[in-house]
Amino acid sequence: MYDVDLTLHILDQIHKSVVTITKRFEPVRSVNDFMDSPRGMEKLDAICMQLIVIGESLKNLDKVTDRELLKKYIIEFYRVKRCARCENPFTPRSQRKRNARNDSSQPLSSGSRK
Repeated sequence: MYDVDLTLHILDQIHKSVVTITKRFEPVRSVNDFMDSPRGMEKLDAICMQLIVIGESLKNLDKVTDRELLKKYIIEFYRVKRCARCENPFTPRSQRKRNARNDSSQPLSSGSRK
């Protein structure tokens, strides 16, 4: 069994970050609200930092709960986590394997990197 108090604390951190993001997005009407001024860029940076907090908190939550809590939910957290570098983490595993085989058989062009 995992530490329930610590788990609730992490969930509270996630909730606070979501609330903060929601508040910071309220005045935003378009992407230009972020890009047209230094203040907009700072707002974008602040929102991105909160998204990082959420991601790190989810990883910590997964660790603290011995990978038991998140696997109970509809979103396949482990598949998303495992495929974070894939072009589409929701691509079925069999399709990803086919894509990987096809990609590995193609020689890299002179200017490309993997």
